[in-house]
Amino acid sequence: MLSPFQFWVTVVVGIAGLALVGFNTAVVLSNRDLQEQVNARAQYIQQTQTIRALYQDIVKALANLAVDRNDQDIKALLAQEGFTINPPAARPPTPAGAGTGRTP
Repeated sequence: MLSPFQFWVTVVVGIAGLALVGFNTAVVLSNRDLQEQVNARAQYIQQTQTIRALYQDIVKALANLAVDRNDQDIKALLAQEGFTINPPAARPPTPAGAGTGRTP
């Protein structure tokens, strides 16, 4: 038979064990939610990486179009999105037949 002291020690240890089980369950559920959030963010980052090159090509094409046609609307659109257009420096004209691989 247990003495009253042993009985109460056993009861306190049992209650502490149950409290720890409850705390552990809460932490596991919280971690699961956090893992789902992290996985969703990782998936978003991975998906945006695959289309990043496409977006860069679109912006380059728009910038070239704006410079070639001097289109103020496209320049304004790109400026709204934070892009600055620096037109390329003027190239000297190439002589006729240059770069064709033919010799005169």
